[in-house]
Amino acid sequence: MSFVTFFQKLIFRLIQFLRFILNPTSLSQTLKLKENRLVDVGVYFGIIDFIISIILWFLTEITEKYGLFSPLNTKKDFYYSITETVIIGIFIAPIIEEFIFRYPLKFFATKKYFKWMLYIICLIFGLIHLDNYIIDNSHLLFAPLIVIIQIYGAFMFGFIRISYGFWYGVLLHMIHNSWSLIWKYTIGFDL
Repeated sequence: MSFVTFFQKLIFRLIQFLRFILNPTSLSQTLKLKENRLVDVGVYFGIIDFIISIILWFLTEITEKYGLFSPLNTKKDFYYSITETVIIGIFIAPIIEEFIFRYPLKFFATKKYFKWMLYIICLIFGLIHLDNYIIDNSHLLFAPLIVIIQIYGAFMFGFIRISYGFWYGVLLHMIHNSWSLIWKYTIGFDL
């Protein structure tokens, strides 16, 4: 496969995802690809997830650097060892979170209110992740920005769940958490 073909497939999948965010629909307008699902999710959407998450991380960092809210510190650093964080973050949390937040989506995919249900679930998923941080009053106004990566992730994992299936959503969530932890423990980026 040439670089141009790879790039075209990457852009196509990004456009499909962006369309889904703007107008979440049931299975009728999603990818429905049966072959190469592992490559789609593990490579193409893995790359898209990585790039978008880094952009959103920079947005949050810039906001923090300009002093709009107090510096963020994570609670996990105080409670868990690196080994425990890796096991929980890469293996346990993705399965539990996907089961709670994305597994039920399939049952509501044909309902008229699916779009709004997805938006609400994604916002709740993001806001629940505020518990990862030690927050004060300065963080409350910026709460959606602080967890924008998790809100975005909820949309991405929801799209994958609807388009490819539950376990592919779990896989992408594991990939997302894996590189997030690698960056956190190697160069200090805390996504």
